[in-house]
Amino acid sequence: MAPSGLSPAEEVEPVTPPMHENAGDELYPVSEIIVHPDVLSSVMAQLGLRMANLAAAVCTAWRHASLCAQEEQRVLRPSHSLGWGNEALGQFRSPSGIIMLPSGELCVADTNNHRLQVLSRSGEVRGVIGHGPGAGSGEFQQPTGLACDGKFLYVADSGNCRLHKLSLPNFHPLATIGSFGEGPGQLHAPVGLALHDGASSDVPGGPMLFCADSRNHRIAIFATQPELRFVRTFAAHGTGAGELGPTSSGIYLAAAEGELFVADRANHRLQVFATDGSLLRTIGQRGTAPGSFRRIRGIAVHQQRIFTAECERVQVLSLHGVALQVLPMPGSSALVGICADRTHACVVDQTHQKVRMLSFLEGEGRAAFGVPRCGEPHLPPFLLPTEICDAAHPAVVALSKRLIPSGCSAARAAAAVRSWVRAHITYVLRDKAEKASETLEAREGMCTNKANLQVALLRAAGIPAGFVLAHITKEAFVGPQILDEVFDLIQPVTVHVFCAVYIPYISPSLYSMSAANSIEDEVQYLGSSSTAELGVFRHYDATERQGANHLTEYVPYTDETRYRARWLRGPFSPVQGNLDHLLKPGSKIPSELLARQNEIYRKRPI
Repeated sequence: MAPSGLSPAEEVEPVTPPMHENAGDELYPVSEIIVHPDVLSSVMAQLGLRMANLAAAVCTAWRHASLCAQEEQRVLRPSHSLGWGNEALGQFRSPSGIIMLPSGELCVADTNNHRLQVLSRSGEVRGVIGHGPGAGSGEFQQPTGLACDGKFLYVADSGNCRLHKLSLPNFHPLATIGSFGEGPGQLHAPVGLALHDGASSDVPGGPMLFCADSRNHRIAIFATQPELRFVRTFAAHGTGAGELGPTSSGIYLAAAEGELFVADRANHRLQVFATDGSLLRTIGQRGTAPGSFRRIRGIAVHQQRIFTAECERVQVLSLHGVALQVLPMPGSSALVGICADRTHACVVDQTHQKVRMLSFLEGEGRAAFGVPRCGEPHLPPFLLPTEICDAAHPAVVALSKRLIPSGCSAARAAAAVRSWVRAHITYVLRDKAEKASETLEAREGMCTNKANLQVALLRAAGIPAGFVLAHITKEAFVGPQILDEVFDLIQPVTVHVFCAVYIPYISPSLYSMSAANSIEDEVQYLGSSSTAELGVFRHYDATERQGANHLTEYVPYTDETRYRARWLRGPFSPVQGNLDHLLKPGSKIPSELLARQNEIYRKRPI
């Protein structure tokens, strides 16, 4: 028998078929060998993410093995989001750069609010730097890139064409450098910043500060000690090796292991330079396959991995460009800055004016959350109870079992829960921080309470569900039920919360090995990405009673109930797994007025 190339422990015992009448050699059943789990595991381990994705098209067994192999390489999963689009503290307008400070807090360049915001990882505002727009000391005009060496924070003040040096931890302005132009030491739309700790012949004191001088299509080098000092530039405008393409949205940088990584957005590639400006290698090309790039902007390097923020996805690669994971972010066409540390990667979602927090799956994270099934590592945050969404409460679990029988599909469960909440939870104004079990006991609540109860009931049944936020105009509340005094207290644009439920495209059984009995068992594989979602979140808004259609509309071809477009002021937020950090107890409406309003709602429900 010819060697198989497998170790003795991996050898597959062949089944001996009848002998060929004119042959002395045995004929082995290749069709059985190539679908054996041990063989497939070895094959997939050698293919890499891109080829494993293609191998998934061979048959159901290979698809299952491909998804399992890719799952082993996954690094990140979505966690939660911070912020939303306006000028209030903790909110953003066209945010761009982001960095993790030595304290563990996040510093975000809130670009069109002309300031920096320092936030905890749960979204609490810890500090604000700059109250621009302005050109004075400590003022910014569209700040973008950020870099930190532990003692100092460096800021790319893009609109003022200069760089700032601030002390930590008090953010006191120490120095600025740069002015508009293309001469030595001048800048035009500086964006990305990166620091290299090592010294060089022309920067003997180190560390070196690299700045992406975006519209001059070059990288500028500055000394940082004892003061900011221009050193030299490298790179030029073009499409060749070591050249940078045209861009109106800036070039971002990262530095690690004595190398500078440049996100060359217009040329759809990463270029890796030595600190002296010589080109070391180029990674990627234009495309959507793993390892390729489409409108790459943000870049970070951490623990021997490259993290990139692109159009509608985050990629994780090795330092030499081998794709490890592609994390889709549908609808987020402008992912910008990205940073990473031991526990989280954080990416700026400029489309939705948010910071998206991503958790590492390694160590206790993977053990704690697990994966619902191969190909769906993004779902655990939408299955876990929280303090307010107490899906494990006995009353919630009991009702969930009554509404959602064993074997019920996610779509039927979502519709059943929506109908029950509509029929049994009367719309009144209550504390939005109430637990789901408290809403269930009271049989009353507003949109946030109803959505929270829906999510808890579905999670109790093992069905992924989350929250969607929408900005709506106060005119949506006009009607005979609302008192004038209450209407006057409503903000011109307010936030509405409703439930979203994950509906699989195809049955999970089609992804089990037992289903791969014949070619007739094959189904269309939805999505060619290695991390293509096997389903979609659909909206199930239970704010209004059954049959009412003032606030919401029914979408028959998807069975969704969603808020009417005429009341919306902006896009829906991404689906959130946890709102606990946003829900603060209390009401702004005086108690006597609140009681009068709720009495009307009880008599004339919306």
